[in-house]
Amino acid sequence: MLETNTMLRELRLNYNPLGDEGIEALSRGLSANRTLEGLYLDFCDCGSKGANGLAQGIVGNPECVLKRLSLRGNAGMGVKGAKYVLEAVRISKEIVEMDLSETFKMNHELVDLGLSDQTGLRHTLRDALAGHPTLTSLNLRGNHIDAEDAMTLFALVQANGQLSEVQVDRDLGDMYHQINDAVDENKARAGKSGKKKGKKKK
Repeated sequence: MLETNTMLRELRLNYNPLGDEGIEALSRGLSANRTLEGLYLDFCDCGSKGANGLAQGIVGNPECVLKRLSLRGNAGMGVKGAKYVLEAVRISKEIVEMDLSETFKMNHELVDLGLSDQTGLRHTLRDALAGHPTLTSLNLRGNHIDAEDAMTLFALVQANGQLSEVQVDRDLGDMYHQINDAVDENKARAGKSGKKKGKKKK
């Protein structure tokens, strides 16, 4: 039904304990849908496997038209799941709003022998956001973002004028203010551009 439903524009399943299996099944069901623009899965017990299913089946699927995705509060995703989704955002030419708040408490993955990948999110953020043609809003509140990730995000907001809403936590200190100032500049430029387009030619 989901595959052939041409009336479905928005689907809200917040606070349903779908888990990875449920979200993977949902992703398969929606992978052939060509009308869904908003998908909200806040606090649905999504882990990294579910995030990967969403990334492959919907977000990174060039046939899908998803514009808004919210995964707030799915702490089981971890940074691995967040990376899956961000990597799919890089491919998407439709996504406009992305909420990944409260999805990872560490910005690196634990690997074998007790070691960890300390590269954080910066490379994934750079690949996903640099020059992205449609993404305007990204919520990363409630996550572990280190100084280098924050500096990368700041540079990306400066370089990509499309990003007019980027939310991070105040505990980033000066970087919090710098990111917000850059976002405000993007909003101001977008406002001026909109006014110019709105003027009628004489």
